[in-house]
Amino acid sequence: MAYSPELLEAILAAAQRYGVPADLLVATTLIESSGRLEAVGDGGASHGPFQENDNGRGSGLSIAERRDPRASADRAAREFASFQARGYRGGALAAAAQRPADPGGYAAKVDDALPIARRLIAQGGGTVELEGGIADAARGGVEATLGGAASLAGDVLDGPIGAVLGFIKDYLVIAIAFVALGAIAVWLVGQGASRAFGTPSPGAVINRVTPGG
Repeated sequence: MAYSPELLEAILAAAQRYGVPADLLVATTLIESSGRLEAVGDGGASHGPFQENDNGRGSGLSIAERRDPRASADRAAREFASFQARGYRGGALAAAAQRPADPGGYAAKVDDALPIARRLIAQGGGTVELEGGIADAARGGVEATLGGAASLAGDVLDGPIGAVLGFIKDYLVIAIAFVALGAIAVWLVGQGASRAFGTPSPGAVINRVTPGG
């Protein structure tokens, strides 16, 4: 896994500015996005390395703003600092700031990612191999991006293309109904003509020839 040196530099600066552990911030990005700036999650509602949500820290921010390494690191470090002042530490601090659905499980994953975060800081970013449960957690970033792509495809289908497909479907239903009604009408007209003009039933003698006639 390649970790952006630019993101790492931004996190180190923000951590120093707000007095929070840099390794904790890096570990958080490993769990949230595998450290990818373009990560997308929560059906397109969360973006960037810290997965800032539309209804959370990312409220009112554009996707580009949430993907900006310096700005996103600054916002995250500032919020981490506010919870650190309340006594939170380690993975529990990350869970308090990030607000995951499972705070306990999330805190454990962040704590497990701390050694790798420290290795990344020591080498200044670059490539690092994730292990065990940390790799599984980091893969969530890839799944989040795929989920975002699926959501985008759904939005497209719900938009103009969906409208066209819906029109075609409705048109076909109407056309089939008209054809069926037309067939019934022809059959009814045929039945009426048969009765009016005495059209013989199948098998009846139409012209009887009399010998010598």
